[in-house]
Amino acid sequence: MANNLFKFVFFVLPFLVVIFPTYYSTPTGPKNAGELPVSNEGIQLGKRLEECDELNILIQDAVDWAHTVSLVYRVPEHRERSDVVEIMPFALFPSPFPRRLFEEAQAVQKTLQLLYFRVSRDYSFLKETHREAGETDDGLRRVLDILDDVNKNGVKKSITLILQRSDYMCHVNSETGEYELKQVDP
Repeated sequence: MANNLFKFVFFVLPFLVVIFPTYYSTPTGPKNAGELPVSNEGIQLGKRLEECDELNILIQDAVDWAHTVSLVYRVPEHRERSDVVEIMPFALFPSPFPRRLFEEAQAVQKTLQLLYFRVSRDYSFLKETHREAGETDDGLRRVLDILDDVNKNGVKKSITLILQRSDYMCHVNSETGEYELKQVDP
């Protein structure tokens, strides 16, 4: 499942975004300090989307692909049946996101990556922090065993790769009405 999600995020989504022309929608409506809107409200469409043959074909292809790669889940009403499923939610196109907030998120990444790197090298902190959870979680226990092994034998490679992601959303402050950057917690 994780492999299919990886393929979807890194291969299919960029393909879908590139292949579908962007002229079907033109962002309009209220601006916040000259930024694009952060919702699809107020977007004026050049054509009614229901009448757009290319979009309907794209939607059907995406739905077929989602079924093919098991991007589905069993519906609660029929948990016992594997032939009754719903497609997991996904987006075909990106949503507008204010440039100022995007740049703010970019600006903190170097510091966050350094923090993650330093924490990943702090054996005693990692061991103590995950000790209790490792006693009951088999997957985490295996990761902690690998950590013990690396700590005992030393790091063999001179280069380290850290794969890390930070998800952000655009939040509208209810008091000021201004856009704010919020990190999405897992």
